[in-house]
Amino acid sequence: MRRSLRTKILALSLLPAAAMYLLVAVVAYFAAQSVAEGLVLDRDRELARLSAAEVSASLQEYPELLSGVARDLLAGGEGDADLARALADSAVRLTYFDGGVVLLDNLGRVIAASPDGTVALDDDWSSRSTFRQIIQNPNRPSFSDIEAAEPFSVERLSAAPQAEERAEALDYEPVIAIGVPVLTARNELRGVLVGRFRVGSDVLNPFYGTLLRLRLESKGQAHIVDGAGRLIYASDGGEVGQPFGDHPVAAVALTGTSGALRTPTADGREVLASYSPIPGTDWSLVIEEEWAALMAPLRRYAAGLALLLSLGII
Repeated sequence: MRRSLRTKILALSLLPAAAMYLLVAVVAYFAAQSVAEGLVLDRDRELARLSAAEVSASLQEYPELLSGVARDLLAGGEGDADLARALADSAVRLTYFDGGVVLLDNLGRVIAASPDGTVALDDDWSSRSTFRQIIQNPNRPSFSDIEAAEPFSVERLSAAPQAEERAEALDYEPVIAIGVPVLTARNELRGVLVGRFRVGSDVLNPFYGTLLRLRLESKGQAHIVDGAGRLIYASDGGEVGQPFGDHPVAAVALTGTSGALRTPTADGREVLASYSPIPGTDWSLVIEEEWAALMAPLRRYAAGLALLLSLGII
């Protein structure tokens, strides 16, 4: 009888204490998880914004190179023939642009190209975004979305003189274009100088070299997406030029805002996707990190909390 009474007393003392310990532990764990998630979201949102600014700053070397050439083009005269000759003399300085360089007049008509024969002279480029952006704001360079280049040889063009046949003869190739204004001494717009980089999963050129030097992959799986929602760069080997619209954060990432979102992927993984617009372009940067890896320190905290709870009950 005495032993039974002692057992009841111990049980009535132990059970409320154990329940209180358990309740405190659960509340502490979920509170810590909520705080940790908020901190991680804020950190990744800022990481995406800073990384996007870093990408923008690194790419400015190419508009600066084009602007230097554009200033020198008018030294020998402002006529079409003078500009074409000056562009040919600057060919060595423009070898960075593996998609070629095109000089337009102030109406968007092709005056010259380097190398020769990469585009048809007198073609109308006035509807292209690179030209339109410069017309709207000549004080800043323009970066296009992925577009089709039209490399062809003079021989192929002459063999297909009709417009329909010429279109079939062109070997379309995806590029991105960077445009800068060509201004006269009177600060009047004489034309637009457009440098183009080839894009593709198997392409290695100065443009991709710049992105590789930034080591975006060290921050997670990085994607650079153009304004039309197509991949320009993917650190995980994704197919460049493919639509990015099926990604869970595509809808918000392409709105020009910065943020971070915990979301499942198509293959069932849970990731934290942060996104930010790249200043000076219509592009966006998206960085993915494994949610399990981010929460690993919290799991260690939970194990330590469980150990303390056990010791407290003992």
